[in-house]
Amino acid sequence: GCRNDSFYYANQGSAVVFTRNTANNGFDPGVVLYHPAPAISDYCGSSVAAGDVNQDGGADVVMGCRNDSFYYANQGSAVVFFASVDCGLRIYDGFEIIHIACEPIGVLISPLRIRKSTSTHGIILVSPADTENASRIRIRIDSITTMALRKF
Repeated sequence: GCRNDSFYYANQGSAVVFTRNTANNGFDPGVVLYHPAPAISDYCGSSVAAGDVNQDGGADVVMGCRNDSFYYANQGSAVVFFASVDCGLRIYDGFEIIHIACEPIGVLISPLRIRKSTSTHGIILVSPADTENASRIRIRIDSITTMALRKF
């Protein structure tokens, strides 16, 4: 957590999430997570945790904002960033219609994206060996790497 981050407002805070790269030998550039309605001295990022909050199989991030004043002065809050959302994308994979998992609005890590209405969603890619989460739909992301679209 970066509780003193002052990107929009002084000491609003943030959290930075690093994900493994597709070669699994390093990390992709960090994604900065901010409170959706930041204010001065929220101190978001004072505490940060990751876990499967909505039980969809993805690692969600919970960011504590110790001085957030939504209803009362300095009451604090927790902001949950879900690892995946149902963006409405459905694909027939030759056997059944499946729901495809997308990144939440504002998080664009995936190189594969779709535009829906006024929002851009990253489509989550996983290893084809991940039999629990991988769909039968494959995509080539470079000259040697094939990934699967993640089921929601």
